[in-house]
Amino acid sequence: MLKLGEHLGVVDYFTPANQATIGAEDYDFGSGGVLLLPPQTGPYANEMIGGGKDGNLYVVNRDNLGQFNSTTNNVIQTVATTVVPAFASTPAYWNGNIYTGAVSDYLRMYTLSNGSLSLTSVSQSPTQYQFPGPTPSVSANGTTAGIVWALERDDNNSDPPTVTTPAILHAYDATNLANELYNTTQAGTRDVLGHGIKFIPPTIANGRVYVGTEGELDVLGLLP
Repeated sequence: MLKLGEHLGVVDYFTPANQATIGAEDYDFGSGGVLLLPPQTGPYANEMIGGGKDGNLYVVNRDNLGQFNSTTNNVIQTVATTVVPAFASTPAYWNGNIYTGAVSDYLRMYTLSNGSLSLTSVSQSPTQYQFPGPTPSVSANGTTAGIVWALERDDNNSDPPTVTTPAILHAYDATNLANELYNTTQAGTRDVLGHGIKFIPPTIANGRVYVGTEGELDVLGLLP
């Protein structure tokens, strides 16, 4: 994790204490994207969250990334998950909640209080997501009516991908991921999407959801 100055020089960085071990085992940090958080209460106002293949979520102080220490992670918090290798996606934030999905795991919700992440997830989706895990997006009316959107696909981690099945768009209650509101398999062939590809976060704007698939752009909205 690097912080670059105006001339793209490195001015700060973070790497985990066990970086030699996780690098040798191909569990390197940095496989997942980084989420910048809005200002937080507590001792650190400016935070970000990211995860890697080692199965940890790291809450990092943007004003002091922590650099490297061989005995401890100089970050705000390290939260261990149960999935390794874990993150190849980017978390999302809404209303004090963090939403993130690991490889071969469920989309999970963590709470954020005074800049600290809950040590375990407080809810999870009924659907288990395969590689590379979902990169969720959130739509809401301010702090109400939150919906978490996530795309499901499965290529069995093959390279090049061999997936020939449609991606599936899921919508969950943002206050409880166990409550699935909708998915694109519920109406027969009406809402079927194109073939799934890697790293396809849904985009929400003006009451529509946009999904880029292998050979098409799918747009979903409310029925008349």
